Amino acid sequence: PQPMPSSPGSVTFVLGLDLGATSVKALLLRQPDGAAVGEVHREPLSSVQLDDVLAALQSAAARCCAASTILWETVTAVGLSQPGAIDAASGCVAAAANFPQWPEKTPLRQQVEAKLGVPTVMLEDSQAAMMAELVAGGAAAPPARGGSAGAPPPTATHTAAMLVLGG
Repeated sequence: PQPMPSSPGSVTFVLGLDLGATSVKALLLRQPDGAAVGEVHREPLSSVQLDDVLAALQSAAARCCAASTILWETVTAVGLSQPGAIDAASGCVAAAANFPQWPEKTPLRQQVEAKLGVPTVMLEDSQAAMMAELVAGGAAAPPARGGSAGAPPPTATHTAAMLVLGG
């Protein structure tokens, strides 16, 4: 298939990046309907050094677009989830248990945004999981490969409880 054109009025996409302890997962979503495009792309981390993690995030983004035959120019935003506490006001990682050698208050959101060249938002992975459950279909969506609907895949390295009131 040919890559989709990047012309005015054409379809645009957002990219979801999930930074884990051992890999980065990436998935494109078509706008405005939010439909997943292609499959989840997994990029292993060669190390947990910040520069290597940034390179893996960039590689995951590029490979995900290439595998889906989507031009990067049609990606208008990135959503990044990561497994540490975030200082929401600054967009910095306040504590990263999986990446203890990172400097205090690592400006990860800003660095990813600069590397990828598109607006980027960052959430803690537990917040991202809760938000995913709140969208139409949430836990009723088809199961992820290797997992079951409404439950994290068996490779998850943590367990969390979430309560949403009035949602």
